[in-house]
Amino acid sequence: MMILFLFTKFLLTVNVQALSLTGHTGGAVIMKCGGYDVHRYINNRKYLCKASGQVCSTSIIVDNGGTPAQDKRFSLHDYKMEGNFMVLITQLTPADSGTYKCVVENATISRPADITLTVKTGPWQSTTISRLLEESFQIICTFPEAYKERQKYVCHHQRKLTCSKLIKSVTQRRQIHMLSNVSVSVTLDQLTAEDAGDYWCGVKAAVGESITMISRTQIIIGPDTSSSTTSSWSTSSPSVLSRLYVAAPFCPFCI
Repeated sequence: MMILFLFTKFLLTVNVQALSLTGHTGGAVIMKCGGYDVHRYINNRKYLCKASGQVCSTSIIVDNGGTPAQDKRFSLHDYKMEGNFMVLITQLTPADSGTYKCVVENATISRPADITLTVKTGPWQSTTISRLLEESFQIICTFPEAYKERQKYVCHHQRKLTCSKLIKSVTQRRQIHMLSNVSVSVTLDQLTAEDAGDYWCGVKAAVGESITMISRTQIIIGPDTSSSTTSSWSTSSPSVLSRLYVAAPFCPFCI
């Protein structure tokens, strides 16, 4: 595939908006791209590529057309009913810093944007736990004071990537409670196999719809409930790191 033609052939846009996004070393970000005309381009291939000037380079390309990403830390999720797509980038390093372009093959993106990612040292925590089917767990998402006015999210990634705003809500299997303007309790009850995977606490970028992740909790649905490991590093106070609690069985939650 001739990647050098992507910008001129596929990215037919004008007045491209420049957006900025911050990620933390070892952490993750979600880049949101959109929107495209679902009636015309719903089945067109979607890309995220790292740019060199005004041209997409060959260093990174992600698409949803059956071609895997060159870097397995990248995954693209196309939301065809909404006319947008998101790319999750994990295990960030300073080398990931740079400008990225959203591309819909042979189409014009109505809200074009170059997303400039800056990866720096910052608060980050990763936790892995095991639970049995029908058990419960709870995450306390705690954010730095600098993000207290930002919209906050919890995202679940297994085969699909779904994000929910962290606002107070109660459903049959879930509870979200605002403990403060920087701390949110998220509870998931009656676990099923589909609940396994990664849960990310994140905040919306200052401009645009992309998300900076602050912490990750991986849940493994299996027979061993004693396994629990945590690794974290931060240049800030430990109070900004997410804490994990075992939930009472009566707390309903479902993402």
